[in-house]
Amino acid sequence: MSIDLTNAAKGDPVAERTLRFTRDSLVRYAGASGDFNPIHIDDEFAKAVGLPRNILHGLYSMALVARAQTEAVGGDPRRLERLAVQFRGMGVPEEEIVVYSWP
Repeated sequence: MSIDLTNAAKGDPVAERTLRFTRDSLVRYAGASGDFNPIHIDDEFAKAVGLPRNILHGLYSMALVARAQTEAVGGDPRRLERLAVQFRGMGVPEEEIVVYSWP
């Protein structure tokens, strides 16, 4: 779905996507990226080093944000002129992450 910017006011989000990361997707990302850091895939290890549980890979999260933003502009990655992200906390599997798009 492409977003219509006709009535968008500057500063207002024009699209919203909800992402959900599964444990299975984290394990598959670890395999594809070679990042098998146990804080991402092993709950007990993550807890042993002071985390609440295993956490998402930051770059995997960013990649899915980029995909959501690309979908918001019609699915053509050439239309995504800029992507800015901020890592403001740790995501965990099965929690929803909401992605907003601004013009």
